[in-house]
Amino acid sequence: MSDDQEPADLEELARRAKLAERRHQALEDVGGLLSIADIAERWGVDAETVRTHRKRRDDFPEPIGTIGRSEVWTAAAIDLWRATPRKRGPKPGSRRK
Repeated sequence: MSDDQEPADLEELARRAKLAERRHQALEDVGGLLSIADIAERWGVDAETVRTHRKRRDDFPEPIGTIGRSEVWTAAAIDLWRATPRKRGPKPGSRRK
């Protein structure tokens, strides 16, 4: 690598670091990312309860991505969903009408 390439490489690294910092701050602003296990811990339930909500509730937020093999949601989306009042009624698939 020649000397005249190094400043450009350093500038690119600085640009990437700044971008990563902004992305990290954006995630912090929405409360970070949560997996199913994280959501369960936050709600004080087991992970299967969260999975059940996800399967049965059409309005459950969609994950924004995956980390490893785990889907993740923004904490803000999960908190908003949890705080939104819903009508109680028979569970989907139940025989009550």
